[in-house]
Amino acid sequence: MSVPTILVPRGAEYQAVCRGLQSQQPLDRSPQTVSPDWPQVLAIPAGLSPVKRWLEEFAANTSPLPSAILVMGVCGALRDRGNQDTIGSAVVYQSCLDPRGQSWHCADLTQIGIASDIVNHLALPSSTGITCDRVIHLAQEKQQLAQQFQADVVDMENTAILEFFSHHKIPVAIVRVVSDDAHHDLPDLSQGFDETGQLRPIALALAMVRRPIAAVRLIRGSLTALKILERLSGDLIQSPCSSQD
Repeated sequence: MSVPTILVPRGAEYQAVCRGLQSQQPLDRSPQTVSPDWPQVLAIPAGLSPVKRWLEEFAANTSPLPSAILVMGVCGALRDRGNQDTIGSAVVYQSCLDPRGQSWHCADLTQIGIASDIVNHLALPSSTGITCDRVIHLAQEKQQLAQQFQADVVDMENTAILEFFSHHKIPVAIVRVVSDDAHHDLPDLSQGFDETGQLRPIALALAMVRRPIAAVRLIRGSLTALKILERLSGDLIQSPCSSQD
């Protein structure tokens, strides 16, 4: 089975994916060992513009480009579809829209080399996503996005990745785990990332302090989603990751 290159936002999401893959690691192998039969996991920045810049640099320094891409991470729910959009539920994207409303097709997991028996066993629900250039923190705005674009979940990176690799005719599949629901506001994290997609710890802390109840809800949801993301990465690709950050 061919193994896709995995792209995952840096930080806690990246670490969760690596832990999940390393749990499948043979005892006689080092986590840093690189093999053609094992996935390469690359940490990407948060946000549309930082990801676009990262991809340009990646392409300039990588030859050949990967034959297939799997994007993993967390996302926010925009609507209530029962147990498909609860915190901790995993979804596979069938398509994703950018902020202008342009839709990008996502590959099926089997198209990027994930074994069909694994895909059938996991039975992840299909979702339509939308990528925004900031954290959508108001429940009302989430519901408006769902209604306007008929989208189920929201993230900050996917369409930049889909657009880039579509030009190279490289399939991209996307699996994400819901970390926040559609019915509760989050802290306003708009100042929590710098122009390179790095977290601003002080700004993030201040945003949390301003909305303590929402902050507790966000932390709990994120921890739940990260546990599922860790387990899911090991289920999808049962081989170790090459640690990079």
